[in-house]
Amino acid sequence: VQACPTGALMPSKEVGQVEPDKKVDSVCPYCGVGCLLTYNIKDDMILFAEGRDGPANMSRLCVKGRYGFNYVNSDQRLTVPLARKKGVTKNIHPEDFDLDRIGDYFEPISWEDAIERTAEKFKLLTDSDVQSTAGFGCAKGSNEEAYLFQKLIRTGFKNNNVDHCTRMCHASSVAALMETIGSGAVTAPVSEIQNADVAIVIGARPTQNHPVAATFIKNAVKKNGLKLIIMDPRKQDLSRISEKSLQFTPGADVALLNAMINTIIEEGLVGALTGGICPTSDLKVLLNRLKHVRRLQVPIKAAEHQNIGPLHPSKLVLEQRLHRTESLLNQVLRSCRGEQ
Repeated sequence: VQACPTGALMPSKEVGQVEPDKKVDSVCPYCGVGCLLTYNIKDDMILFAEGRDGPANMSRLCVKGRYGFNYVNSDQRLTVPLARKKGVTKNIHPEDFDLDRIGDYFEPISWEDAIERTAEKFKLLTDSDVQSTAGFGCAKGSNEEAYLFQKLIRTGFKNNNVDHCTRMCHASSVAALMETIGSGAVTAPVSEIQNADVAIVIGARPTQNHPVAATFIKNAVKKNGLKLIIMDPRKQDLSRISEKSLQFTPGADVALLNAMINTIIEEGLVGALTGGICPTSDLKVLLNRLKHVRRLQVPIKAAEHQNIGPLHPSKLVLEQRLHRTESLLNQVLRSCRGEQ
């Protein structure tokens, strides 16, 4: 809609023809891409949203960011704190709860009263058992907000029970980045994929979870000739434009990546991939460790995980299955090297 060069496309219900009273710059509240946008407002109602130029989206918006703002003016949106009425049980079945009759269960209170009640409850908990409370940080909070939050838990609640969703979602990637480049942060925005020759997507479905980020991947494939390799147990939208699509057995991702590492080292491709030098001491440690590992150990495990079948004592059958596994991995490696 926003990219239409003639203005023939516009938001529904002709709101695009209404002159807004004001424009408010904001950030999309949905996924973690962080798209900048501008809300066009009239009579305290959002008419439509437009993408704003920013490093994460470059004025692009997905369908949720462009049209998913009806909740702002919803009649069911809570605008004041609510407290449960006396005599109302907590054990209300969700199917019996009617949002249109919320006044039957709760009554509005002031913000001061709400803060005071909350503080009293927390104080009772910490006084009775200092380990009874915990805090979980927000992924969208700033560094300053994260610092204040952990300070509240450690000094106010007097315990160290503070955590963050990143520890569960990205613990492995943060550890790997720390070991290889010395920082657990990302190294470049998604838009930098336009400068890549080959990209591997594993453990992600960008068109579903981060649609705007996926548009940069699509552009790189169609305009810059990016060789895209998708590794996913299920086919996804990007599989249609990928150079190769590898559907491995669910749960076999670690075995697959270990087998790829084994193949790269066994075929002497490390120097080709790193310009002839070992960029980190950790890679040297990995090379030394693999010298003490049986050559076929990782491919055999990969064969088991790839549903090639249970290993048979017959040497011929074993070699056939290992060959199929290695062929699968070599296919990916050849794509990385630009070979057919």
